[in-house]
Parts: sequence; C-alpha cells; structure tokens
Amino acid sequence: MQNNKFLEKIKREFPRLEWQSVKKTEGNWDFDVFLLDEKYVFRFAKDKEGMEKLAREIKLLNYLKKKSPLAVPGYIFLSRNGEFAGYEMIKGNELKNDTFKKLSSKEKKYMAKQIADFLNVLHQTPKRVIEKVGVKAEDEIEKVEKLLGRMKRDVFSKIKKAEAEDIENFLAEFREMLKNPTEKVLVHGDLTQDNLLFCGGRFSGAIDFGDLHIDDPAIDFKGFYRFGKDFVKEIYRNYYNHHDKIFLERVKLYRRIIGIYVLDGAVNYRHSPIDFKEGYRIFKEVFYS
Repeated sequence: MQNNKFLEKIKREFPRLEWQSVKKTEGNWDFDVFLLDEKYVFRFAKDKEGMEKLAREIKLLNYLKKKSPLAVPGYIFLSRNGEFAGYEMIKGNELKNDTFKKLSSKEKKYMAKQIADFLNVLHQTPKRVIEKVGVKAEDEIEKVEKLLGRMKRDVFSKIKKAEAEDIENFLAEFREMLKNPTEKVLVHGDLTQDNLLFCGGRFSGAIDFGDLHIDDPAIDFKGFYRFGKDFVKEIYRNYYNHHDKIFLERVKLYRRIIGIYVLDGAVNYRHSPIDFKEGYRIFKEVFYS
C-alpha cells in the first residue's frame, strides 16, 4: 500500500501513461525506484538533496547521451516539482561475479575497453558543460575528517578494537594521499557492477549518475576490483591518461574506503537500505580484501 502514493503521483503527472506490472527495486540509498511493465524506470528522490542530485543528473545526461559509447538514461518523464523522473529501461542486468568468471579472455578485454571508452568521454567533459550541470569540487580532506569523527562517535564502539585502529590508521594514510595534487574531473562517483548493465557478453549501459561530482578520476575505477586487479589494469591500459604514475595505487585506497563509508552509512544515514549487520559484513569484505 505504501507504494501507491508513488504510483498515484506518476498517474497524476502523466495520466496517459498506463502499466500492468510494478516492481520496486531494493538497495537504493537516495531514491525510491520503480519499474513499470519492465519498460519504464521511475526514480523518486527521498529528500531535497536527492532532488538536487536528480536535477544535476538530468542536465549531464542531456549532454552525455550524444557522446557516450554506452547507453545512458534518457529522461522523458519529468515531474513539475523535480521530485521524480522516468526513462525507458535500458536492456541488461547486473554482472555477477560467477558470470564474469565464465567469460572468455577476449570478452573481458572487450568489456574493459568499453568501460575505458565510457570513462574517456565522461572524464573529459568540457568545463562549460560541468558549469551548466552545476557540480563543484569538494574538500575531500574535510570529508575524511568528518567521516573519522562519525566513526569515533557512532561506530567504533560497535566493532572490534583492532578494526577501529585499522580504520583510523587507514584514514590517516588516506588523508596524506589527498594532499598530493591530482587531476580533477567529472566523475560518476558510484560506478560499480550495480550501475553497469550487462547483456549478451558486453556492457549495454551505465545508470544512476546521482553521485556525480568533481574529483580524482581514480574513484571511478574502484568498483571493478571485485573482478580482479588484472581487469582494472586492462581498463587503465585503454584509459586516456597514463601520465599519473600512482593512479592504480590510489584506486586501491578508494576501493578500501568504500567499506568504511558503507559502515558509516548503515549507522548514520537515515535512508540506508541496509542495517548495521549487513554494513559490517560489507565493510569487512571490502576493507580487508
């Protein structure tokens, strides 16, 4: 019954749109997401920040859909107040580890090049487009300091003492890494297997650009470590910037900090789709891998 309020909003805004089946996807942090007839995807922002993310995403995609080698959402349903929007579903599903392992070497190399080609376009988005989208660089050192503060306040008492020490030592190392100047580009911010669609032995699309921002391009490589370091290296081999000698080292650090942010979110983010137990499991899996 709770889903009816979302569907009523769609019907009110777009009375000519009809559907027979509805599926709500799980595990979303900033949006409530519905699939109508496995044809349309509607994303509802959970709060004002989510609405701002959605607005920025739509602006970027208006540019990116003409340039991207992977299909990206093309929003055709836009609510008047900016709370939600919908697009035609892109064919494909999440690439599971078991499926990846069964792919041939040739297929893996092709897919690594697909990702690199996509990142080559995204990371070279012109400054004029970035200004129009309305994203800015953030103070990453301040973000890490705030993260550590939240972990000390709300999380360290819930985990083992040795794990808390590992986190504190890692974040100190991470802060030192951030002090080194690096190229800043427009990044997806959450480019993981969840947000890359796989179909017929190749990637078919990239979705969920809600976390796009200006940052170190190495961030967009972090999610691919689950497919092995060789796959990450193959992506980088096809990437446009090979002047950065410690690029892949930073990717490893960004990979590990994901686990800390997930654990922090499970405790402190009011829209978290996971509880502490699941967040702790993911933390250990990612941080210590």
